[in-house]
Amino acid sequence: MKYVLTLLVLPGIVVAAGPAHGDPDGGSSADPDAAFLAALNAAGITYSDPGKSTTAGQTMCDFADQGKSGKALVATLQKHNEELTSERARLFIAIALHEYCPQHLANTMQGLAVHG
Repeated sequence: MKYVLTLLVLPGIVVAAGPAHGDPDGGSSADPDAAFLAALNAAGITYSDPGKSTTAGQTMCDFADQGKSGKALVATLQKHNEELTSERARLFIAIALHEYCPQHLANTMQGLAVHG
């Protein structure tokens, strides 16, 4: 099942819903934006504007740099996107941190594991 990020407005960023665009270059690891978009596509998270989606992903790193917890990031995403489940928010954040700032992945996502 595909999930769509609906309008997500955070300070300075927007992630919009809509049809996904194709992977710009096959997910080359040399291009973190392409890898991020490819990972979103693989996870079934669609978007209408790749640039705004990558900005949203990079902003997750900015928040992690500021010391915000994974729970705070999830809450921020859900506050601005009521239809985004906690699971999908965690997935978006994990993909963003993995591609843009892997040094924050373990600490930020600690305690956010899906319990089943």
